[in-house]
Amino acid sequence: MDQSLNRAWEELERGLQQAIYYELIKDLILLAALCIFYGSYVCMSLIIKDLLMKA
Repeated sequence: MDQSLNRAWEELERGLQQAIYYELIKDLILLAALCIFYGSYVCMSLIIKDLLMKA
């Protein structure tokens, strides 16, 4: 019983990590699209700031 609970917890943690990476990738894609649209250095600093805040 205890072992299956541990296994379920590990699966949950793995799922949460994947969700966090998904959010990060989604944000990066959104920012990259803004960069392509505006084509400025301002958005590059936004990406760097965003990465630093999430790291």
